[in-house]
Amino acid sequence: MDLLQIELMDAVLARPVDRPGWIYELKYDGYRILAGKEGAAVRLRTKPGTDATTWYPGIVAALARSLPGSWVIDAEICVLDERGIPDFEAMRNARGRRQDLALFVFDVLWLRGKDLRALPLLERKQRLRKLVEGRHRSVGYVSYIEGAGPAFYAEAVKLGIEGVVAKRADSPYVGGKSPLWEKWKPAGHHEGWERPRRRAKG
Repeated sequence: MDLLQIELMDAVLARPVDRPGWIYELKYDGYRILAGKEGAAVRLRTKPGTDATTWYPGIVAALARSLPGSWVIDAEICVLDERGIPDFEAMRNARGRRQDLALFVFDVLWLRGKDLRALPLLERKQRLRKLVEGRHRSVGYVSYIEGAGPAFYAEAVKLGIEGVVAKRADSPYVGGKSPLWEKWKPAGHHEGWERPRRRAKG
C-alpha cells in the first residue's frame, strides 16, 4: 500500500475524563511516522507527507530485520534521554545521526495484504502486539490500560511524559481529526513540528 495515500488519524485535544469503553496510552514526544514494508523494502513518511526513509537508517534497518511480512504501522519516533524519557529537543537534531532512537508503535493499518482500518482498535492492537512485541530493542509496542485514565495521565505528566492519548476501544482507523481519539496534555504544550524551542535556563 502506498504510504502517501494514507491519511493519518489524529486525536482532538480534550480534558482528562474517564469513560467506559475507552483505553489509554502514553503519548510519546517525538515525530509521528507512518512506516511500511513491502517485500524487503521499508519506507518511512512523516505526518505532513515527507519521505523520511533516509533520515533514520537505524530504525529502517531494525524494522527490515525484525518485523516479518508486509505491513503498514503508525508510530512515534523519539530520542530517549538517560532516564528513557522521550526528549523532543534532542529529536530535532537526530536526522541521519547516531542517537538513542526508538520507534513506539501504536497501530497497524495493513498486514499481509489486508487492510485492517475498519477493524475495532482492540483487534488491531492484538495483531500489532504479535507483530512488534519483543522483536527489536529499538521498536516498542505501545500498550494500554482500561479505566483510571485521569490518574494515568497525572502520573505520566509527573514522570515527564508528554501526556496520554485516550481512544475508544472499538474505533476504526479513520483519516483526519476524529473525536474517537483524544489527546490529553498540559496547557501550553505545543504540537511537535511547530513547537518553539525552549529558552536556555540561566
